[in-house]
Amino acid sequence: MANTYEPRVPDYRIDGFEPATEAVERDFTSATLSDDMFEPLAEPHSDDGRDSYLLFYDRAAIWDVPGTAECVAFHLARDVDQRTFRFEYERAPVVPLAQDWLIRQGCPPAATMPNLSPGPHPADELTSRLEDLLRTNPDGRYEVIHHYAVNPGSFDFGTEVRTLVHDSHPDASHAPYRLFLEVTAKDFLAYTVHEGPSPVPRRRMPGP
Repeated sequence: MANTYEPRVPDYRIDGFEPATEAVERDFTSATLSDDMFEPLAEPHSDDGRDSYLLFYDRAAIWDVPGTAECVAFHLARDVDQRTFRFEYERAPVVPLAQDWLIRQGCPPAATMPNLSPGPHPADELTSRLEDLLRTNPDGRYEVIHHYAVNPGSFDFGTEVRTLVHDSHPDASHAPYRLFLEVTAKDFLAYTVHEGPSPVPRRRMPGP
C-alpha cells in the first residue's frame, strides 16, 4: 500500500477549555477553519500550561488572494482556574517576522526556531544574518509596509517573497525603505534572502 501524507494536527491544547467569550469562539473558529492545511513549524508551550505559541506554514495560502502571507503565528492564553482560553494570531510573509511577533507576545526567542518540519534551510551566512535582523527586530526598527508572496505551487518553479519595510534606525535615515527578497529554490531544499534600498513607496507593491 502506498504511503499517504497525513498532516500533523495543530497542538492547541484546549481540550477541557472553553472560549472566554463568544467573540473568541467566533474568531478562533474562523482562524482555524482550514487548519488541516497548517504545517507546524514550532509549538512551544509554557511549563505552567497557561501559554502556547504556535508557528505554522499555511499550505492553503496559494488558493487565497494572490500574494497572501503564508506564515501564521498563534498565541493561546489559558485561564487554568476558569478553564477558558483567549488567543491572538498574526499572518506574516516570512518565518522571521512571525517569530518576531511570537517573541513580542512573550515567547522565549530560542523556542520559536522551527523544529517540526524538514523545510528548506538558509543557503548562506548572509541569509541567516538577515533573518536574525528580522527575527529580533531590535527596538522595533522595522515596520512592514507591504509584502507579496509568489508561489506557483509547482516543483517546476521556486517561490519568492518580497517584504517592504520602513527602517526607523537613525543610521538608515538616508534610505529608510528596505526591500527584503526571499527566494526558495525549485527543489525546496534551500533559500536565500537579500535586501537593499527601495524608493519611497507611492503605492502598494505590485504583484508579478
